[in-house]
Amino acid sequence: MPRTTVGRTSHSMMSEALSHGRIGMALLAGSLTAAAQAALHLPFSWPPLLIAALGTFVIYNLNHCWDKGEDALNAPERSAWLLRSAPTWRVLMALATIGVFLLAWRSGPAVRLVTGALVIIGLGYNLSWPTRHGPTWRLKGRVGLNLALIATGWTLMGIGLPLAAAGTSPALQAVLMALWVGGISGILASAFDLRDRVGDAAHGLSTLAVLLGPERARRFLMGWCLLSVATALGAVLWGAFPPIVLVSTLAPGVAFAWLVRWPSHGDSSIRDHADRLLLAEIAVCWIATLALRTLG
Repeated sequence: MPRTTVGRTSHSMMSEALSHGRIGMALLAGSLTAAAQAALHLPFSWPPLLIAALGTFVIYNLNHCWDKGEDALNAPERSAWLLRSAPTWRVLMALATIGVFLLAWRSGPAVRLVTGALVIIGLGYNLSWPTRHGPTWRLKGRVGLNLALIATGWTLMGIGLPLAAAGTSPALQAVLMALWVGGISGILASAFDLRDRVGDAAHGLSTLAVLLGPERARRFLMGWCLLSVATALGAVLWGAFPPIVLVSTLAPGVAFAWLVRWPSHGDSSIRDHADRLLLAEIAVCWIATLALRTLG
């Protein structure tokens, strides 16, 4: 096989793993947790980062498994990839689940409690609940409830796990950081809903993009991004965080502002750009984390 073909195949496999296998989202969860840990001046600890990353990997892949109908319309290439790679990813999900529980068990009762809450939130968000009449009911399909669950889950990963591992009670800085993490997680979820609104609407899922339409949803999310950035800037100017924290907090706001500008129709380049954006954001969060650890 020519070297260019091998390189293209390797790039394609990496891109599919990052996008369809949600490795990118797992890395993002770990990097945000590391940045929050440093911003709150907590001792560095690997278990919260690993639990956040591995747990995100499992939850988002379970979401793919339960969204086969929606993905058949929203992302046919994802459905085909998951079907082709199903045995491998089942093994990886099982290993990740075992890793999460082992890390939580070794980290003490507080971390076990937060991890248990994350498991409940992840399953509650994804599972379908039977009803007496009509189709099954899913929390994921109820706008407001779904965003609240997403924000709560990401906040527990980004803030709850580091605080529990350090044995520290929440302070004002932790509350402000929690509001930021919860806010950007809602922006991220709603930005992806813009792309997936056709399949979501066909399967009765209620999202901001479905309820508001693509253009009004974009304007709403742009305002949400600006509010997130203003909150981070205000917290730094108020003295709650050192200025270097802005590097990690403003990066997601800028990134998601770009995301909500996605076109309404499908575009094969969109996913590649989104993957590169996630990787750039992960790098920025780790750079900010190292700067915080080094410069204080």
